[in-house]
Amino acid sequence: NNIFKITKNIVYYSLTKSKYIIRSILASKVYTIIIGINIVYIIAITFKIITNKLN
Repeated sequence: NNIFKITKNIVYYSLTKSKYIIRSILASKVYTIIIGINIVYIIAITFKIITNKLN
């Protein structure tokens, strides 16, 4: 008897694993956005300091 049976545990494990992967990807994207915002802020502040010193 060659029967392939999918149990709830395998499906649950697969869904749980997918959920963790999706969370990791979303966290990575959020961190990337935050780093980008910080860099823009630092550049803006630096530019403001430089222009204030030149005036």
